[in-house]
Amino acid sequence: MHKRIFSRAWSTLVVMVVFYYSQGQDFSALAQRAIRDGYSIEQLEQLARQNGLNASQIADLRSQVFSASPAQNQPVNPVRDAPVITNTSPPQIRANSASTGGNVVFGINIFRSQNLTFQPNLNLPTPTNYILGPGDEINVELWGKTELTMNLVVRPDGFIKPTNLGPVYVNGLSIQRVRSALLKKLNSIYQGLIPDGNGNASTFALITLSQIRSINVTVVGDVVLPGDYTLNSLSTVYTALHACGGPTPNGTMRAIELIRDGKIKSKIDIYGFLTDGIKENDELLRQGDVILVKPYLSRVEVRGEFKKPGFYELRSEETLADLIRFASGFTDQARRDQIIVERIESNGLNLIELDSGDLESFQLNAGDAIRARTRNAAYTNRVVIEGAVKQPGTYPLEEDMTLKDLITKAMGLRGDAFETQVFVYRLNDKYEQELITLDLSEIMNGTRSLKLAPEDVVEIKSIYGLSQEPYLQITGQIRNPGLYPFLKNTTLKDLIYIAGGLQISANQVVEITRSVRDQNELDNDVYRIDLENSSDFELTPFDRVHVKRKPGTLNEEVLIVGEINSPGRMSILSSNERLSSIVSRAEGFTPKAYPKGAILVRRSEFYSGPNNLNLDLENLQELRSNIFENSGVIIGQGNPISSRKERISSINENSGTSPLFDVRASLINTSKDSLLSSSFSNYEVVAIDLDKAIENPGSESDIFVKTGDIISIPTELQTVRVSGAIRTTMNLKFEENKSFKQYVGDAGGFLKESSKRFSAVLYPNGKMARVKRFLFFRNYPDIEPGSTIIVGRKGPRTPFNLGNTITSVGSVVGLILLIQRL
Repeated sequence: MHKRIFSRAWSTLVVMVVFYYSQGQDFSALAQRAIRDGYSIEQLEQLARQNGLNASQIADLRSQVFSASPAQNQPVNPVRDAPVITNTSPPQIRANSASTGGNVVFGINIFRSQNLTFQPNLNLPTPTNYILGPGDEINVELWGKTELTMNLVVRPDGFIKPTNLGPVYVNGLSIQRVRSALLKKLNSIYQGLIPDGNGNASTFALITLSQIRSINVTVVGDVVLPGDYTLNSLSTVYTALHACGGPTPNGTMRAIELIRDGKIKSKIDIYGFLTDGIKENDELLRQGDVILVKPYLSRVEVRGEFKKPGFYELRSEETLADLIRFASGFTDQARRDQIIVERIESNGLNLIELDSGDLESFQLNAGDAIRARTRNAAYTNRVVIEGAVKQPGTYPLEEDMTLKDLITKAMGLRGDAFETQVFVYRLNDKYEQELITLDLSEIMNGTRSLKLAPEDVVEIKSIYGLSQEPYLQITGQIRNPGLYPFLKNTTLKDLIYIAGGLQISANQVVEITRSVRDQNELDNDVYRIDLENSSDFELTPFDRVHVKRKPGTLNEEVLIVGEINSPGRMSILSSNERLSSIVSRAEGFTPKAYPKGAILVRRSEFYSGPNNLNLDLENLQELRSNIFENSGVIIGQGNPISSRKERISSINENSGTSPLFDVRASLINTSKDSLLSSSFSNYEVVAIDLDKAIENPGSESDIFVKTGDIISIPTELQTVRVSGAIRTTMNLKFEENKSFKQYVGDAGGFLKESSKRFSAVLYPNGKMARVKRFLFFRNYPDIEPGSTIIVGRKGPRTPFNLGNTITSVGSVVGLILLIQRL
């Protein structure tokens, strides 16, 4: 009954630990509770595994128990409180300390690995030199003439008691000696176990170790978690070091002492395992062994081009060559003929320069810092050629190489090379940049020569880089409008073909604008060309072709959203289609619709379409270079000058997004200080009275729609927003017959700086009504659902600017309405 209650209590505790661990929270309080209640770490670990904690989490839990244990108040029970080392991981701590300046101490993490645990393999045969002790269990099996099985446990007094025999003392004996002694004892009863003179036996025996005992060892000194540890009897010194987390950054790695019966049994050097894989003096532990980790002996630092830079501990007889071996040697970039040792002397820091012949004999002092420099990676025989050659790039400088030789290596000049000049950039002995200018034609015909020097950079310019490249521009009703390179004998028909052909809405009469020079001025001539009769009209550089649209509408759309029965995009049927027609075709309002609050978002005069002349001009030279360098680029393929990585468009046809959603995204990501940014300049809100438009089709309220319009019909609004120069900006519930001043009063009332004269009401459809004054009386506008009351603010008198006022009011109105809808 007691065990069942204990199991439930601990299961609940461990479940809590699992929860806190998964949430990344500290569970030291739970660990303190466990210690106070007298539970052992073995019990906690067993239940933790049953509840899903992995090895790393169990190690963290063990660390929490040790840190929470009130060791100064309670004695440590070496059997109950010491951790049983199973397949767990050591506590994870930082390998660095203030004494190392943040650099890594070589080998410090070997005993903190999650994967290298140094646990003995219990599935292998017991070593013949294994020493028996109390708690070990021996299994004896006899077969043949006699069949018998015995399990013999070594008692605390060191004896075992075989069946039908007297006690046999085995404590401190190897398993091999115990086998021989038992066979002699058993042969006295069960004859035939020992072969006769002819080598025959009638009874056979198998004596094995079936269970191993636990031992208690102590790890002290500069280790992460010093204390008593319960290990299995096959554990070694490395197993115990892993259990305690290994030495601290101040602990030695070269002279770890195993103390047995009050004497130093052996010293362990971890570097032999780290560099050669040899576990020197890694002996089996015995009951009561003490492992002592003293502070490090002497330490030096390795910096620079070594494979494993960091801090290393050296013995007195070791040299710089041993240190380099510990650091796994130099990197490929190291300068091995010059090693710098920084040494602390009584008068300060001294530098010692060594070469490769000093490595075997040079003795290092504690605190030395050894640096291997990076060898010089600068080129000694490089020249570079750039510009209008067929294969620009880097080339090796050969003996007596001339400028013409380099051009020949680069496969010669391109057809657009500027042959009047070539530029050579050279570094002189003082590393100053010099410019050498030569006549390229003289270099190529051999009348002049220039011997090249290391690191010379040769630049041959293109004729197109020295003047504006001629181009042709085509806009309007064309599939791929934009800039195209001018080529000789290009006709109007050719340009239309290169630009992808006409759109279905294109007019057959196009306009061509041509710039002509008249003395010192430029004038424009305009040609009207009928494509049916004059498509072979020859173009000249910088001609601008505009393909006009046929009268009428084609593929023009509006978007109607909100509380409408059939929302979505709708084609405009004619140039005089009105609001009422769009609403009718969208099958009318839903029951939740509030037509009074409907707004219309329309492209402003600042709207910019996808064409961008500047982008094309910037990329024109790049296309020209591609034409010369890649013969596969053909103008007739219909590629415009720029591939246009990004097109600015009012409506993305593929994703179905609209300007209203673009504005919504902008509002979410824009701070209050930038609400009046230019991102809203493409669209503006048009105040409409949709109720009157529906009641009186064709009236002044029933305005014409335009392509790109967005009609938004909200749900019935139930709030009134009060903002501006008031105590608190807030949304209030709409109430019938409630006045302007009552809403302001509910929001905290007017302030001293409030201006009733400049206050106004913004209605949900975009219209605005301001407070009017007649003599001593003020007339406040009526309030409708969804309205916004804007209380003005007094300010310094400034000259009135009608244009600025209209622009500011329009922007604010549009923003307020859009923010309300979002």
